[in-house]
Amino acid sequence: MKIRILVIDDDEDLLFLAEKFLTKQDDRFELVSANTDQEALQILEEEKFDAIVCDHYLGPHGMTGLDLLEWIRDSHPNIPFIIFTGRSQESVAIRALNLGADFYLKKGSQDIKELFSQIALRIRTEVESRRTEEALETAYNELERRVKERTNELEEMNRQLLHEISERQKVEDALRLQRDLGNTLCRTNNLTEALDHILKASVHLDGVDCGGVYIVDSKTGKFDLSTSTGISAHFLKAFSGNKGAGAIVEPLYLSASDIVNSKNIDNEYKDLTAVAIIPVLFNETPKAILSLASHTYDEIPTRDRHTLEAIAVQIGAYMTRLEMENAKIT
Repeated sequence: MKIRILVIDDDEDLLFLAEKFLTKQDDRFELVSANTDQEALQILEEEKFDAIVCDHYLGPHGMTGLDLLEWIRDSHPNIPFIIFTGRSQESVAIRALNLGADFYLKKGSQDIKELFSQIALRIRTEVESRRTEEALETAYNELERRVKERTNELEEMNRQLLHEISERQKVEDALRLQRDLGNTLCRTNNLTEALDHILKASVHLDGVDCGGVYIVDSKTGKFDLSTSTGISAHFLKAFSGNKGAGAIVEPLYLSASDIVNSKNIDNEYKDLTAVAIIPVLFNETPKAILSLASHTYDEIPTRDRHTLEAIAVQIGAYMTRLEMENAKIT
């Protein structure tokens, strides 16, 4: 991989020597020259470099190498910066290192070949060190990303598994509820007692917390509230619409948005977030209505809908059996 080096010096001869000797030290070296501070800054805006070699003195009207170092460090904090000068001043060397220079050399203190040999060695050392650090950091970040990604996958799998277990448990609970209701209905001939038991079981379903069972009055054709928990007698009228409860021949489910946006529902029920109105049919005519609601769920869950509709069928079968038994008695 190429090592791109920006060499900054106001001495054209030194720039020529740098090109001549540094490229011989390592065939990966690719040099770009600048002989003023402004030219150097312009080049740095347009191109990327792996290292900078800069003279301290850049002419009477330009910044010093130290000024340039301080400027460059703000935007290129990690690029290797080697500064050299003809001035033998300890203060320059100390300030250069304090400002973040990676190496400091004095011109004329040694043979020119040796000078550029040291510069080449230092460039290789600093660039390879930084590239190694960057590679390690990249590898670490990639490892961290993969670990996080895998952790998220495992957490999602765990959530899905817990959800599936929870859903399976709820389905099993619903089936158990239907079975228990069936057993209870077989043991009693008291309709009020049976409906009360059905309602208490229904409001324990996930997402349901209040409700009632309405029975049609055979004389008036109106629906009277037989048993309830958390709702009033006119609940059914508030949700059955203009046609009345007798027109409900299919399950009706209202979501939170349906309730909020409806102009026909009293403010008394605006705190409800979901409603289910399920007819108990006989010969396609409603003989009872199971009305249930939630204050927490935005809609009645699908699994609960299936369960409630199955319960409505159980109620219908139970009421039909009672009618047949009463008919035999009379």
